[in-house]
Amino acid sequence: MHTPVLLQQAIENLNIQKGKLYIDATFGEGGHATQILSRGGKVLGIDLDEKQILNFQFSVFNEEEKLRIKLVQGNFKDIEKIAKENDFYPVFNILTM
Repeated sequence: MHTPVLLQQAIENLNIQKGKLYIDATFGEGGHATQILSRGGKVLGIDLDEKQILNFQFSVFNEEEKLRIKLVQGNFKDIEKIAKENDFYPVFNILTM
């Protein structure tokens, strides 16, 4: 796994709260999403690269965290459509780095 860009700053600015919905619009290898889940948030991960979605190993999460993440191949320009299609709203915060 690569080191996520500005991980600590991004997580602090997301103001993660247990049970709230967060979109990681550039999911990549899941570094930011992992931190959101570990703090109790729910994540909709979006990545344009289908390989990133297919290669991601859910084994890094415990069973409870697996219930709080949904991964979708798509472009973050379609973020509203993707969120609605996945019944993932209202969103508390979005990460687009």
